[in-house]
Amino acid sequence: SEQNFDLFRYPRSFQDIIDRTAFRGGGQRFRFEAIPGNQVSRYLVNWTDPYFMDTDFSLGVSGFYYQRFFSDWNEQRGGGRISVGRQFNPYWSASAALRLENVEITDPDFPTPQLLLDALGDNFLSTIRLSVVHDTRDSGFLPGSGHKIEVGYEQAFNDFTYARFDADARQYFTLYNRPDGGGRHILTVGGQVGYTGNDTPIFERYFAGGFQTFRGFAFRGVGPQQFDVRVGGQFLALGSLEYMFPLLVNESVQAVAFTDFGTVEEDVGLDQFRMSVGAGLRVSVPALGPVPLAFDWAVPIFDEDTDDRRIFSFYVGLNR
Repeated sequence: SEQNFDLFRYPRSFQDIIDRTAFRGGGQRFRFEAIPGNQVSRYLVNWTDPYFMDTDFSLGVSGFYYQRFFSDWNEQRGGGRISVGRQFNPYWSASAALRLENVEITDPDFPTPQLLLDALGDNFLSTIRLSVVHDTRDSGFLPGSGHKIEVGYEQAFNDFTYARFDADARQYFTLYNRPDGGGRHILTVGGQVGYTGNDTPIFERYFAGGFQTFRGFAFRGVGPQQFDVRVGGQFLALGSLEYMFPLLVNESVQAVAFTDFGTVEEDVGLDQFRMSVGAGLRVSVPALGPVPLAFDWAVPIFDEDTDDRRIFSFYVGLNR
């Protein structure tokens, strides 16, 4: 990735390429990602200008290809996204995005639920998403105070027509730090809620489980099932409480204690409420830069018989 990209600064000579001055200096962001694999393959190209034409508006364009072999079906996605945003002041921002995507579903599990049958083959999906963000965090990487709240509305059309509403909130508290400002003990309280309409295809419904959503459960191990197939839900409500503190003076190893809780339901409700508790480590490796390795161990204390439990989870990064 490049954080100071310039799409219009072409190389004027071969020396510009050697000196790495071509396509640099415009304050734009460029990212190229290629992750081939046996189970998951992902390719992404993204360009963003945070001050498009020297205004307070941002412009982003991206294209992507994604393929994953789930246990219940195979999924292949390809498409693009264009977004326009505006930063009103240091705390408030808003954006609008158009997503065009083709999703191919193949190799369904048997017996096959109707939700999965309805999505077999090629599906063309178009969505318009509007979102508003209020962000008072003291850092975007490892915040110790402030909050980030995002509220979004998405309307889908073409092969499927439905509306989706979601909200995500995180609040950060520094409970202790040394006189020099280091050694912070940080408490994070977070939650998200979402509801999506009746015509939502199975590949756009809510799923939970794994490091990023619900520790103590396997990836997509929480939620409604039909014929032993995970079909997701129309309603999601998740919360988390996490306490992090350093184990070493240089803060290269930090410990966390946490609880995750919530549910994924077919409709609005908390009938199948789950909760897990656990602990973990965040280990910074100099060769990987500031992004730590996350090792978590969690045990469900409230769950359902159909849930897929997973005690250990591993992730590269801090943000969930």
